[in-house]
Amino acid sequence: MSNVSGTDRKMAFEKSKILIFGATGYLGTYLVKASISMGHDTNAYTRPLKPNDNNSSKLQRLREFESMGVNLFQENIFFNFRRAG
Repeated sequence: MSNVSGTDRKMAFEKSKILIFGATGYLGTYLVKASISMGHDTNAYTRPLKPNDNNSSKLQRLREFESMGVNLFQENIFFNFRRAG
């Protein structure tokens, strides 16, 4: 007999909204793929691409994430914080 209660089982199957910062980095890439494979609504927040990043691995990851159904948000939040202060 399992020690898992009915409430715990229900929580195990609930889908969450996930936001991952640094999604194109080493760990972030794995987190995004794990979140998607578990069926969660996954959002990725990354810094914007630079004009010379057209063929970069970051661009390839972003395209892969889009094809997996990840919602992408790109903004340089550090720049915005400096301007505000």
